[in-house]
Amino acid sequence: MGIVMSLGTCWLIANIWSSCDVGVNGSANSGFLVIVYLPLAFVVFSVAAGVTHSVMAKWTNATVALGSAVAVEIAIGWTVIAWIGIVDDYPAPFCPGNNPSWWPDFIPV
Repeated sequence: MGIVMSLGTCWLIANIWSSCDVGVNGSANSGFLVIVYLPLAFVVFSVAAGVTHSVMAKWTNATVALGSAVAVEIAIGWTVIAWIGIVDDYPAPFCPGNNPSWWPDFIPV
């Protein structure tokens, strides 16, 4: 579950930065995401899923434990995308309000 969430958030952040023209260029942004972000995100997501699942599995059944681990993963992923992906202090000529045009309105960042 950690690799799926780390790759998913990396892909979303890269698309947000590309749509909003954030950073120096695509290769510099990709270098940061692949070398720095991906390993760190993999560790954070894997540890969070493992700890949540193991703690919840002691008190509930496996389905509830897995569901709670997925909920924690989604919450962490949404927080990371809002924190790293959406750059509030960056000039936004392509993204009004620093949200890309393809981002759904019902998901706040």
